Amino acid sequence: MYYCQAQDVYDVYGETNVLEWARVSSTFTADELTARVAWACRLAFVRLNKRLRTSVYAIPFTALDPELVDVAARLSGIILFDSRLISEPDGPDQVGVQRKEVDNFIRGVKGGNITLDCTTDEPTYPVAVDNYGEEEDA
Repeated sequence: MYYCQAQDVYDVYGETNVLEWARVSSTFTADELTARVAWACRLAFVRLNKRLRTSVYAIPFTALDPELVDVAARLSGIILFDSRLISEPDGPDQVGVQRKEVDNFIRGVKGGNITLDCTTDEPTYPVAVDNYGEEEDA
């Protein structure tokens, strides 16, 4: 199970934007839309896991904090936006605010400033034990 579903992405960005960003051809079908949004949700799941694996939480998350769902939906929309067919090199970044929010969320969780209602675990990154038995980051 991914951290967000298509409806979560629609709730954040609106169905019109998601449809436009997910479109990969002029003959885009509803099945292709469903598959494209699921792809973005899967990729957001993988990216969040990779960036949060050095946090105090067990990865992957088994209980979904609503804030995590929201951030996953925002990241999914960013992924769709970045992979769209339309290229606007001089245009505004329509998801720039969301990019900052996702990055700030990840930094906050890793830094301990944002607490999630999720299971904590032993560090999932390598640790070294000093001569006194205290763990240190490797």
